[in-house]
Amino acid sequence: MSADPLVKEVVDVLMAGVDPAELRKRLSPMFSPPPQAAAPAPPPTPAGDSVSEAARQLQSRIGLADILDDDILNAGPGTQAFPLRLFFGQLVAVCSENDVAFALASGLNLYFRATMGEEAAVVLGIEVSRLYYKFARAQLERELVPKLSPLLAQLMSTVLDKTELASVDHQRVFDSATHERDASADRTRPAIVAPLTFLCRVASTGRPRFKAMVLT
Repeated sequence: MSADPLVKEVVDVLMAGVDPAELRKRLSPMFSPPPQAAAPAPPPTPAGDSVSEAARQLQSRIGLADILDDDILNAGPGTQAFPLRLFFGQLVAVCSENDVAFALASGLNLYFRATMGEEAAVVLGIEVSRLYYKFARAQLERELVPKLSPLLAQLMSTVLDKTELASVDHQRVFDSATHERDASADRTRPAIVAPLTFLCRVASTGRPRFKAMVLT
């Protein structure tokens, strides 16, 4: 039977006349636990991918992609809903850098997502239409707007019950029964230069509830 290595080491050190410090130095490795290998580093979290996916989802919701019908989202050139697709596409494309676009997108999301009474929805809808015309003048092709406005008004009317929104883009002459002049309008001119808001009317009778603001 072989001698205990620890005993042999102690005897050797004592016989060599090593001082206590040297003895501790030589014996410490025998009492120290073996070094452990470092745990492998966890794989890096694909934070960039997560952020990108979250941004895509947010962008999709800003553009109401989870609410709009496929007939709008997949509309092709020449179809009735194509102006709406162009509008929402442009709105999403510029809302991160354009304050009016961001305000309009926010207003539309509040209008379609929040639960509110009809009176509140009508007031909000008119203000959203004001932002729409402001956005349209700066960001949309001029010939697109007369085709788009009645479609957007019809779409926004789907959340209303007793009232409906309507565009007056096709009307060229001021009518005090349905129009109200903006403060900056020329009150001596009968010709409508531009609509500024949608008209709100009672669905059952067509009677104006809120007149359309126009510029003459």
